[in-house]
Amino acid sequence: GVAVGLAVMIVSISVVLGFKGEISSKIVGFGSHLQIRNYQSFLGGAQYPIGFTSEYISELSNIDGVDKVQRFTDKEGILKTDNGFKGVLLHGVAQDYDYTFLSQNLIEGEIPLYNDSVATQKIIISKLIADELNLKVGDRVYAYFFEELLRTRRFTVSGIYRSNLTEFDNALIYTDIYTTNKLNGWEHEQYSGVEISVVDFNQIQHLSTQIAQKVNYDHDAYGNAYCCLN
Repeated sequence: GVAVGLAVMIVSISVVLGFKGEISSKIVGFGSHLQIRNYQSFLGGAQYPIGFTSEYISELSNIDGVDKVQRFTDKEGILKTDNGFKGVLLHGVAQDYDYTFLSQNLIEGEIPLYNDSVATQKIIISKLIADELNLKVGDRVYAYFFEELLRTRRFTVSGIYRSNLTEFDNALIYTDIYTTNKLNGWEHEQYSGVEISVVDFNQIQHLSTQIAQKVNYDHDAYGNAYCCLN
């Protein structure tokens, strides 16, 4: 009886740790280990840009222990179909984006080759959003963005993903960073931030401190930057 009880405990702990590890890997897949944003973006709901030239991206990439650095720009909007509407967050990515995680969770369609110089007019949505709005791959859908003036874009659904993390699946859709930058009215090399993945997660605290110091020391380059653990 003791042996059976001990075996059940070991199996239970292994399942819990495995489940915890899977959730952690998915969260990192959506946002990497570290993010650098404009600190004003954390003070309210508004988005504030941060400037990153290719030279600054290279500097961060060359820090020992950093695996990859990728830019992103977010934009809130509403998808509207004949069946309803849905508040979403467009996550604009460019040619430096690592599609490994997205490919692993893609269940239909394909991933466009997003970049920072061309509007693809293609989006990748979650299975949850697709079911809620009755959308499928190849469908075209209008998106509305509210600023001083109402802006409208028409996208084609290129792919559908499913991560089973409701917080992300309920709102996050992917598109090119060129489109999200234009919608925000930002200049070239201005972004919501950069995502940084590290080689060894055990070194994350040391690297986050090193990166934060780098950003703070080079204030003219990075502006109002804030580095944080994801």
